[in-house]
Amino acid sequence: MLNPFTVRKIMKKGRPAQARVISMTTPARGASKFNLGMTLEVHLPGQPPYEVEDQWIVSADTPLGFGMMLPVRVHPSDNDKLAIDWDAHRAEQHRVKEQRRQALSQQPPVGSGQSGTQDPFAGQVDAQVIDTRNNPELRAQVLKSFGIDDPGPASSSASDPTLAALEKLAALRDAGVLTTEEFEAQKRRILDNS
Repeated sequence: MLNPFTVRKIMKKGRPAQARVISMTTPARGASKFNLGMTLEVHLPGQPPYEVEDQWIVSADTPLGFGMMLPVRVHPSDNDKLAIDWDAHRAEQHRVKEQRRQALSQQPPVGSGQSGTQDPFAGQVDAQVIDTRNNPELRAQVLKSFGIDDPGPASSSASDPTLAALEKLAALRDAGVLTTEEFEAQKRRILDNS
């Protein structure tokens, strides 16, 4: 860990670079500032990336996470000594946050149906049901898309009035017209009368 005098010197005369957070220790709880051990992958122009392990004094309100890029300054003669430009980092994080919020505020409300917009919940809400019972060609296409051979038409419900009545009843239940309890009661009535 560098002393404050060295940090000020590096911030003034150091070479600008970027450093990615590779690992870090657990921050102190309840402290407004604390020493945080981190391993940084330093990207200094004109040099291959390298790692530096050290401790830096961090404010508790500083946004920080794994993989995050930090603006740093590298000592003019010792690449292992670097200072993190926390003010520039906080300003960049604030800019990104405002940009993200601005982009969100420009989007139409979810489900508004405006053309050209994508619903982030598409496919998760109000799923569509494709009824292939009366369309043998569509049924064959759907089954083929799942790699299933079409076994052919099921026993014709036209020849069995009980089966036809049960299919209609199931369609009403599936459409939400009948509750499960109503469906079961009607099914029992049909089966008792057959």
